Amino acid sequence: MKYFFPLPSYKGSMGIKNLSKLLAKVAPACRRERVVADYAGQRLAIDTPIYMWKFASMTNGNPLRCFREQLREFRTHRITPMYVFDGAAAPAKLEEVARRREQRAGTKNAMFAARKQYLNMRQSGGMMTRSQIRELSTAKQRYEKLRRRVQSVPTRAHYDGLRHFLREQQVAFFEAEGDAEKVCAELVGKGEADAAVTDDYDALVYMCTLAEGSGKMVIGINRPTVVEYDVADMLREIQFDSPQFVDMCILSGCDFCNKIGGVACNRAFQLVSEHGSIENILENLDPEKFSVPQIFDYLAARDQFGLKSE
Repeated sequence: MKYFFPLPSYKGSMGIKNLSKLLAKVAPACRRERVVADYAGQRLAIDTPIYMWKFASMTNGNPLRCFREQLREFRTHRITPMYVFDGAAAPAKLEEVARRREQRAGTKNAMFAARKQYLNMRQSGGMMTRSQIRELSTAKQRYEKLRRRVQSVPTRAHYDGLRHFLREQQVAFFEAEGDAEKVCAELVGKGEADAAVTDDYDALVYMCTLAEGSGKMVIGINRPTVVEYDVADMLREIQFDSPQFVDMCILSGCDFCNKIGGVACNRAFQLVSEHGSIENILENLDPEKFSVPQIFDYLAARDQFGLKSE
């Protein structure tokens, strides 16, 4: 029996903004469609938080059920999973983490306000006009939507429950010092995993530096058809070396530094193709077209991605 889940779809790319769209255009051969059975007998490093968020959203707060079914599917194909958990956020990412925390708090406050509005409307009493009934229905839908969004946020108990389950099943897992996808890339680079399983395109950047420009990233492992990226083929097609790819991704927009106004993924690709590095780009950038932020710590972003500045 197959265990496939209709995972939520996302516009653009997680991690590096719109990188998937750019690669589809400039490096189509690095992207291949496969099925789970193609990874029979292989070792896969799993970006656990990615799937925790997806599974929690799908199950209204019961992600462990999906992890059980995922592991059963892996064992059917003799796939050895290695689950990697996030650690503390890197200093360069703290601002982004704070922004996301504030966003979640705002969603929770909006849910409480929507619930109060819905209950007040429902308890108003008396006969309701058609217009009032429609307004009540709209208020209920808004509250239910926000409630599901709040319930889909994984908790510490969810992660602890998964760790307990993996210990029971004697499945290896790792506690990262920082981002889980970084450790996934390191495992691939060390030859301890055959591919990194994540929807976060930061993994491609990490594999450029930590896996010496090689390795594979797999997206959508719980779908009938998965997408595999080959990092070596990607660099060959776009004719970049690893440092140039890292710089392009920083310019495109990442979690580790502010971005230059007016520069998105396509423009970043053009600029790196023409100038080769962020330093050269900054020297030649037209200030009337592009705005460099007052704090643009691209060196910290390079360091986070494993590219050491000389």
